[in-house]
Amino acid sequence: MFINHLKGAIRNLLKNKVHSGINIFGLAVGFAASLVIFLFANNELTYDAFHKNAESIFQVYKARITPTGTQITRDTWVPLARELKRQYPSIIEATRFWTNTDWVQFGDRRFQENVAYVDPSFLKIFTFPLVKGDANSVFSDIHSVIISQPMV
Repeated sequence: MFINHLKGAIRNLLKNKVHSGINIFGLAVGFAASLVIFLFANNELTYDAFHKNAESIFQVYKARITPTGTQITRDTWVPLARELKRQYPSIIEATRFWTNTDWVQFGDRRFQENVAYVDPSFLKIFTFPLVKGDANSVFSDIHSVIISQPMV
């Protein structure tokens, strides 16, 4: 019975080539669009989900009004983290995160690297696996540094 239906479908495809081509093309575009939407949504919903308290981590952003329209940015003023903790008791920890390309020196070698500046509470919020050292003693002084695995 299945073979008869398959033969009939193939005959119909060959008989109406243009109509069948349009339908197959539309089906392929629909599958591709669904796959892209699923992958995008999956990436957005699971981004940094490996952290211990990922469901409690939020990012503050602001809407900057410009002459060309509204611009969403994640750069906020430096005192904002301290002030948010002061005004909202439900905020347990807050950290500031700033990246820059800076010169790094190790012995005689000097090179440019992408550097992230963070508060000591950064490792209390984010549970990145450390290759070496203890998260509680990393920020013992202002010159403390954490090197990522790709740097090693």
